[in-house]
Amino acid sequence: MDSAEEDDDWTSGIPIALPLPALKQQAHDLFDPIWRDDRTVTRGQAYEVLARAMDIPEPQSHFKVMTRHRIVQAMAILPGLRADLRAYRERQRSQRASGTRKAGSGAHGPP
Repeated sequence: MDSAEEDDDWTSGIPIALPLPALKQQAHDLFDPIWRDDRTVTRGQAYEVLARAMDIPEPQSHFKVMTRHRIVQAMAILPGLRADLRAYRERQRSQRASGTRKAGSGAHGPP
């Protein structure tokens, strides 16, 4: 295997041979604009959606605790995460609208 193949994930073009802190920074550079630009979801909600997309518990979806393999996996998912966040926002809006109507009627729903 030549060094170029060893340095990159050839399926995604992600340079996996970067030092781990640099790889984590690259992941954040992709992730942060997803939730910052729109401002309709919080950072925590964006991590929830990422966790769901990766099929891992939410606490494991933070880049600071991810292994190199998980970061590469996340970076491959991040470009499509905006669509997942749109679906998440729509569910949140529907739930709020339902909750608002219930609250107005005096019903609070299940605890």
